[in-house]
Amino acid sequence: MSNAAPKIYKKPTITDVALHANVSKSAVSHYINGRVNICSKETGIRISRAIEELNFVPARSILHQQARATQTIGVCVALPPHDKSDFAYTHLHDYWSGLGSVTDEFDYRLLHYPSTVRDSYNCAAFLDGSIDGLLLSANMGDQRFETLAKAGLPTVATARWSGLPEPVGSVWSDDVSAIDLAMNHLWKLGHRRIAHLANAEVSVMDTTLQIYSVNDASIIRRERYESWLSEKSANPWKLVVPCPGWDPLSFEQAKRALTSLLKRPDPASAVVCANDAIASSLLQAANVLGIEIPKSLSVVGIDNNVNASLSNPPLTSVELPFFEIGRSSLILLQRMMTGMPTAQRRISVPVTKLVVRSSTCPLDQ
Repeated sequence: MSNAAPKIYKKPTITDVALHANVSKSAVSHYINGRVNICSKETGIRISRAIEELNFVPARSILHQQARATQTIGVCVALPPHDKSDFAYTHLHDYWSGLGSVTDEFDYRLLHYPSTVRDSYNCAAFLDGSIDGLLLSANMGDQRFETLAKAGLPTVATARWSGLPEPVGSVWSDDVSAIDLAMNHLWKLGHRRIAHLANAEVSVMDTTLQIYSVNDASIIRRERYESWLSEKSANPWKLVVPCPGWDPLSFEQAKRALTSLLKRPDPASAVVCANDAIASSLLQAANVLGIEIPKSLSVVGIDNNVNASLSNPPLTSVELPFFEIGRSSLILLQRMMTGMPTAQRRISVPVTKLVVRSSTCPLDQ
């Protein structure tokens, strides 16, 4: 661990705003406290523009106005749900456990933000001087990373997204290795008609901000699925079946996916699903429809969620390193706060484990 002195995030002050707007500190103070009529309209516009350009947020206390480390890291990530059957439980539980494994080493406090902040596009809660750095989980199209990078607050994204500003760090699982583990397992079992059930890689537009973004993981996994098969054969059998999102499928959605996989002249004998939630939905629908798993179709998930061993049949799954992602995210943030070079701010955590259960078997067993 680095013992270098922290590179303190210094929030803009009233003095900075006053200098930027070429007005007095008292004018700024009156303005941000709602007494806007005390100055001319033109002066108010200059103050407002300076506040926006500097990403100024009034401090909650005198302490926060001082250029000193708070030993507090903001974590804008949901807490694990209480219900372990929720497919978000495993990755959030392990992620937070990973964070907790290093907080004592750095003597950090973690400040957790409520849903009103997590679901907002506003950065004010992060820039009031109460934290030294931020771990942020954001939806596609969220432009808070741009604002945070401009403001200079050390920030690490908790997943891999397209278009992250260069100063922002990110930690994710090695999606290429995840697909390799699943495909190698099925290939060794004799399967040659292996499909991929993936969340649709459709650009998502935020209707408010008019911003487009794409989930990198879905693209990388699909591209690796296709390239892996091309490496194995000059004329490989390929089939990508799209499904909406990363959440569990409804029965009708899972039924349509099974139809796409099996009701064709050359049916799939195996499928690699984008995650365990989708794979488990497929198993549940197959049970209702009388489709024998794995005899009719071998199924592999990705995550090794706590529910994988409880499905019928138990699900073979690639284990993603959520604990290490949490741990590495906080270590990366600490290093960024001590002046880590930008080129080292993208970390792919190795994926090395496949847990084999009863949802896969040799072809024609």
